[in-house]
Amino acid sequence: MNKDAEFRGTDNLWVARITKDDATGYTFETPVCITTTGQISKTTNASSETHYYSNVGSIVILTNGGDEVTVTTPVLDLDVLALITGQPYDGATGAILTGEPVETHFALLYREQLTDDTWRYVVKYNASLAGLPEEVSVTKKDSVDTNGQQITFKCNKTSYAFGKGGHVDGAEFDERDGKCTFTTFFDTVYTPDTMAYLAKKAVTALSLSASTSSLTIGDSATITATVTPTGAPVTWSSTNPTVASVVDGVITANAVGVAVVTATAGSYSAQCTVTVSAE
Repeated sequence: MNKDAEFRGTDNLWVARITKDDATGYTFETPVCITTTGQISKTTNASSETHYYSNVGSIVILTNGGDEVTVTTPVLDLDVLALITGQPYDGATGAILTGEPVETHFALLYREQLTDDTWRYVVKYNASLAGLPEEVSVTKKDSVDTNGQQITFKCNKTSYAFGKGGHVDGAEFDERDGKCTFTTFFDTVYTPDTMAYLAKKAVTALSLSASTSSLTIGDSATITATVTPTGAPVTWSSTNPTVASVVDGVITANAVGVAVVTATAGSYSAQCTVTVSAE
């Protein structure tokens, strides 16, 4: 791993509402992206205390009070504000009904970019608002001064004890290790018991739903790639994009001619010959 890197950016914040976190299990809803981010900072509330016996420090007690994650964002949409504060939202009018916030627990998912253009991926398993998001608005001036919002989440350990790690508050993955593929990171909440699915596995098979395709100019067709293991990244290319271009398996016919579309995963590849006619 290249250790000479610094944090330089972040993009989105995702949350998944926790539906169960007790001695019997840990479950959650599908993650949703709630906002773009300008800055994310994490503070660990840790402390230690030395116990002395016969005037000698014999035992050091370490405690971890959980992290605080503070996110700087543009002004939140009202439905997002209702989601994270637990306040009622009226879908018909788009109004949030402000009142007593209801503590709601989430898994947080975000990533931070490093100066070598790689990413560090972070998941927090039990987060709730430390307070209502701040709002500051002042009289408009002839300047560039504006105010977004700031959200602080307090992150605690799970009540559920995972098979790996027990009661944990989060996990972090570094793209620089080269051990994981993150194409599905935001699709679900990878827990200590399921994070092995992020590990890169050698591709053992790749096939396409069609080996030939006949199209007329302006038409499109979707070719599906089946790869083993499921979730392995697939890249697409065309020998003649001016005739037939391809993006994520969607082929677009651009001009009369023949092009070969190739899907590649690991050391495997599969082709589909595309014939484009005028009519």
